[in-house]
Amino acid sequence: MDLALTTVRVLLALVFVVAAVGKLLDLAGSRRAARDFGVPERLAGVVGTALPGVEALIAAGLLVQPAARAAAAAALVLMGLFGVGVLRVLRSGAAPECHCFGAIASEPVGWGTFIRNVVLGLAAAVLLVAGPGGALSALAGDQAFVVVFASASAILALEVVRLRREIAALRDRVSTGASAEAGVPVGTLLPEIELTRLDGTTVGLQRLLEGQMSLLVQVDPGCGPCQEFLPHLVRWRRSLDETVNFLVTSTGSIDPNRGFAERFDLPDLLISEDVRLPNELNLRITPSAVVFDREGRVSEAPAIGSAAIESRLRLLLHEQG
Repeated sequence: MDLALTTVRVLLALVFVVAAVGKLLDLAGSRRAARDFGVPERLAGVVGTALPGVEALIAAGLLVQPAARAAAAAALVLMGLFGVGVLRVLRSGAAPECHCFGAIASEPVGWGTFIRNVVLGLAAAVLLVAGPGGALSALAGDQAFVVVFASASAILALEVVRLRREIAALRDRVSTGASAEAGVPVGTLLPEIELTRLDGTTVGLQRLLEGQMSLLVQVDPGCGPCQEFLPHLVRWRRSLDETVNFLVTSTGSIDPNRGFAERFDLPDLLISEDVRLPNELNLRITPSAVVFDREGRVSEAPAIGSAAIESRLRLLLHEQG
């Protein structure tokens, strides 16, 4: 029994280590996620910045047998708070990035997020009620091997499940020629959506789309692939602005987006202060893009990732002649 409890303890600690490191690598994303989960704007920065530190402390406590029970209690409280936040988001119909593992792995919030949270909470509850097991330093050679092997096997199994899901999604995209959730149907004229400029003024999306073929690109200040992609996008805009109307959009508040825009030379960056625009168009994964025709109607299914966006732009230029 002690060996099983020790194994659970090590696994839970590893999860919190990965979560803490991932968030530390993307603190801007952690702060944004706190806001998306309902933390008031004035507190979201503090919560998002402090969260990886709290997770690291929980991980360290779980690995030290005398402190493990207290760390398990803290983990249970944190999982409870996060679970409430996930349910709130799901009930609202929004799907922001979970950012559970920060820059290492992230995905839109869904019921899978909630189930994973419940499983982790149950593991913490078991340690709290049944005890943390033995000290790691007291493990014999074969016992240490069992703990390491079980932990590695569990992590590998989770990675296999994740990869299988990604492969299945990619196969579905190849077979259908679009993403499994293609957003609004092609040909749709979106209801008016207000976007905010960096100077605080607002403008309607349809006004920006009128009269020309448009490529709307969704990015995010905390997105690593976006930062690699944006220099190429800026170069394309300079050479093709008379052919294609480029609209670059982000979400969140103005201040973090202003620094982001200055860094990547995006003075006309448009901000959707809620997540309505990326949800409507299925642009929750960044970078992603969608094409609008001259009447402002959705012309094609979303392009996800820099390579897909470049391919979509080349096809658009070819069609333009």
